[in-house]
Amino acid sequence: SEQVLPSKCDEVEVQAGDLAAYDDLYQEYYGLAITIAMAVLDDQVAAEDVVADCFVELLADIRQGRGPDIFGSYLRTRVRGLAQNARARARRQ
Repeated sequence: SEQVLPSKCDEVEVQAGDLAAYDDLYQEYYGLAITIAMAVLDDQVAAEDVVADCFVELLADIRQGRGPDIFGSYLRTRVRGLAQNARARARRQ
């Protein structure tokens, strides 16, 4: 089942700069994000870079009040897209 991200309370806390609330999200979803990135990239270091970029973008979105309604769907889509872009760049080099 999808989890709603974040609760309004957590969203307000993250928007206010509470990195502990953000860290909770990171800890909960990091494994899922790495699994998705690895499926596309098959490279641990590149997958970790993609996941880090995704979470940085997510933090910026939440702080600007543009956080997603359903985090699992957002995360899967965003990580997959970033991983596909990274794979395409690597192939061009």
